[in-house]
Amino acid sequence: MLLSATLLQLQEHRAAASWFEPIRPWLPSVGFLLGCWVLGYLVSSVLVYKLEALFRKTETQLDDLVLAAIRRHLPIWFLLSGIAVGARFAPINESHHVLAEKVAIAGFFLSLTFAAASLVTGLLTHYGKSAGTALATTSLAQNIVRGVVLVTGALLILQNLGVEITPLITALGFGSFAIALGLQPTLADLFAGVRVTLGGMIRVGDVVQLESGARGVVSDIGWGTTRIKDINENLVAIPNGRLVGMIVINTNYPAPEVAFAIEVGVSYRSDLERVERITIEVGEALMKELPQGVATHKPVVRFHTFADSSVNYRVMLRAKGADVQGIVVHEFIKRLKSRFDREGIEIPFPQRVVHQQATK
Repeated sequence: MLLSATLLQLQEHRAAASWFEPIRPWLPSVGFLLGCWVLGYLVSSVLVYKLEALFRKTETQLDDLVLAAIRRHLPIWFLLSGIAVGARFAPINESHHVLAEKVAIAGFFLSLTFAAASLVTGLLTHYGKSAGTALATTSLAQNIVRGVVLVTGALLILQNLGVEITPLITALGFGSFAIALGLQPTLADLFAGVRVTLGGMIRVGDVVQLESGARGVVSDIGWGTTRIKDINENLVAIPNGRLVGMIVINTNYPAPEVAFAIEVGVSYRSDLERVERITIEVGEALMKELPQGVATHKPVVRFHTFADSSVNYRVMLRAKGADVQGIVVHEFIKRLKSRFDREGIEIPFPQRVVHQQATK
């Protein structure tokens, strides 16, 4: 009985050993690969977190941009290193070792290309914000730069894999010509967007008024369209080709401050000298107290019309930008109405005076 049990255990051990035997040669490779993946995860989650806190204390933004560009790619780089080195311990022939190394290197260059594209676009955006350059803040410029980096990286990867890129570039040239013939309207919008961006007459953040009467803030200049957010927070998309041929008023150029007039009417019984003085006092106080107003501006009052029910005049005010002009108008009307009520100055309703002749 004991002998039978022992023989049964030996058979089970041999069965387990025979099942495990094919896997045994792969254990060093798999173990090294898992170790690289865990190490990459630890580096990206622990070391990068500490570096991020350290870089926030520095004056330059370059280290923050570099860290933001590579942090998502660090685990991938460690994993690819594990594939390249772990293949050397795997039970495969030399040609497969070389193939695994080429695939790992190609994957590394691909990941590095995306990281470089993120870094370059981040630098472009940072430069544009710090220098006030219109070109750097548009999605058109960022996409062009990203595309150049990605294409360059793709050519390097193909060359590393042994692909002859000269015939490929020639074929792409002829193919691009054929595609260009079929995409003339799209390409026209693309080059028009480049023209608008390089011209600098319209920039992201500018308040513009189009020939059609639409008005809003430029939110982006893209491949095919320029997007404008109007006063109702609606998005207006204009093809770049049409925008180039359109009359556009840029209220932010050459200076963001905007002057505007508010129409007011007072009763014929009013003392106009007193009305002018009170209006200027209200306007000056508003310009100094309201953040959206221009503190150095002196309001101007000009009477211009004997209307049916009132004497009408204009008040010239200034705002720091066309996008905040409505706030200045809103606050001025409230303050002037309140002051007129206290001073007994009437803003009349439309009215008609009828003279009735007595009959004999």
